[in-house]
Amino acid sequence: MIVWSHRNWIVFFEGALPHLLKIVTGLQATKVAFSSLNGRMDTTTQQGGLLSLGVFAALAQSIKGIPAMIRHLAHIGFLVLTVMFPTVQADGTVEKVLREGRLHCGVGENLHGFAVKDVQGQWQGFNVDFCRAVAAAILGDGQAVDFMPLTPVGALPALLSGQIDLISAATLTFGREAAIGLVFPGIYFLDGQSLIVQKSIGAKRIEDLGKATVCVRKGTTSETAVANAFQRRGLAYQPLVIETLPDTVRAFKDGRCQAVAGVRSALAAWINHNPDESSRFEILPGYISMEPMGPVVRQGDDRWMALVRWVLYALIEAEEREISRSQVLAQRDSASDPIVHRFLVESGPLGKPLGLRPDWVVKVIATVGNYGEMFDRNLGEDSPLKIERAYNRLWKQGGLLYSPPFQ
Repeated sequence: MIVWSHRNWIVFFEGALPHLLKIVTGLQATKVAFSSLNGRMDTTTQQGGLLSLGVFAALAQSIKGIPAMIRHLAHIGFLVLTVMFPTVQADGTVEKVLREGRLHCGVGENLHGFAVKDVQGQWQGFNVDFCRAVAAAILGDGQAVDFMPLTPVGALPALLSGQIDLISAATLTFGREAAIGLVFPGIYFLDGQSLIVQKSIGAKRIEDLGKATVCVRKGTTSETAVANAFQRRGLAYQPLVIETLPDTVRAFKDGRCQAVAGVRSALAAWINHNPDESSRFEILPGYISMEPMGPVVRQGDDRWMALVRWVLYALIEAEEREISRSQVLAQRDSASDPIVHRFLVESGPLGKPLGLRPDWVVKVIATVGNYGEMFDRNLGEDSPLKIERAYNRLWKQGGLLYSPPFQ
């Protein structure tokens, strides 16, 4: 059997050292404490080596200026170790969460409708509710969550290092699963990238943005989406890559860029919560890419992945069966429909091997409601944003959401 020795690590990192320094700077900039990572990632162990390369691969992909060879070496090294040591996370996330009695969940930066603190300092939003649903399923308490606000650059390393147990939402891409060591248990929000522009430039479509400066968030899919959209149309443009959301907004307001790329729902949320300035900006029609979004966990932790996946399916199934937060207890006690009874009652024992509570389905729905309630409360008709559900409707309502059978 091949052994990943100290010399292997030395040879690899000597070649990568100049670029590793840039990555360490990136870690510090994303507020991922390097001392904390160092404590979790002892590279003399198999698990530490895997996590180190996973973080290295994640950052190498997101930071420009890293040579392709170094990116490929990080990815290849990570994949080799994944194959060699498929059980490096012997004490899985399920055991960790149960032992600590807390779920550590990564969320975005102060984005209304998705993840934001209210005036009482309590986290609210669609992504926040999903974290609470997972906590309710495994711990029986939707409040047993520690939220960590993260930039797109910082989120993936924080997950790979073990600082968080779950990223509440990110865009599913081939590279993130194949090359970095992440896995997406499911998709719970379908949206697309759009462009918001300053009205003063008179742009009505992307073709009017030739030679414009476009702000994009570092570490997001916006960088590639914008490049592809302009290239397909034969348009020149100047990207302005910015890490944090506040800095991106500031650059746009100050006129350093004439357009900003982002997920359309997030752009709509920003306009809605800046009414005094919304008259200066507008979102161009259409999408430049599609964005399937969902929770993210580490590869190699199948039990945790399955648990998170079935919490998502439970939210969708509850809406399809018209089971609401206010009525779930009564519906459980009086269920005559065998499908509803199986879902609310029999799913408890079935979920035990995953670490789910006997009453996990009822706890999830009683905590956050069904998927439709979550959407409407945070993003849809019952929220200030009034975002259309569109593709995020149930399949029988013309959308793309459905749940596999609970049997």
